[in-house]
Amino acid sequence: MKLILAFALALFSAVALADDYTMSGSWTDPTPTGPGYTPTYEVGYAVAGGGETVVEVPAPSFTAEIVGNPGETVAVRVRAINTQGPINGNWTTTVTATLSYAATTPSDQTGLVITITRH
Repeated sequence: MKLILAFALALFSAVALADDYTMSGSWTDPTPTGPGYTPTYEVGYAVAGGGETVVEVPAPSFTAEIVGNPGETVAVRVRAINTQGPINGNWTTTVTATLSYAATTPSDQTGLVITITRH
């Protein structure tokens, strides 16, 4: 029973510490636009080594809402797709960043109550 309770508390604690982040990025598409090239792009990203999420975007930039814990790594890669084929370009090299949060000054602590009992 204690093991189940400890596991449940650990699981709850991990979820409770997760934060919401906004991730954004942009890149340069060196392919000249013209009648033979109508691009869209795919962005693939994964948080903390989890499964990759792939989204299609119409321009060489993106914004995504992600959830993670400070210290976890986010891996991102992109590729172009010529919609006239469709012809997929190669994925870029993966770029990584570490989730963090700005240091804040702790608030004054309130509500401290202690009890002393004689044995």
